[in-house]
Amino acid sequence: MRGVVIRFFKFDALNAIPEVYTFAYLIYGALVIITWFSIRSQEMRWVGKFIWFAVVTFIPIAGPALYSVFCLYKADYSYLRRFGVG
Repeated sequence: MRGVVIRFFKFDALNAIPEVYTFAYLIYGALVIITWFSIRSQEMRWVGKFIWFAVVTFIPIAGPALYSVFCLYKADYSYLRRFGVG
């Protein structure tokens, strides 16, 4: 099993499976589009929206991850008090 994982992450012609990479690109594209719609629905000034659009678009994986952390930071967790959390 270890050999399979090591071979998967090596850049080798035998590991180039187009279907896997196509599926990964489709998932990432869907993630970016969903993030764009989330940014549009946020209540913030247009400058903030523009900056988040740029971050999500031009920083490939870290952009959506940073936006997720930002959303978690701004989230309202007051409803969790009913369950004894927070």
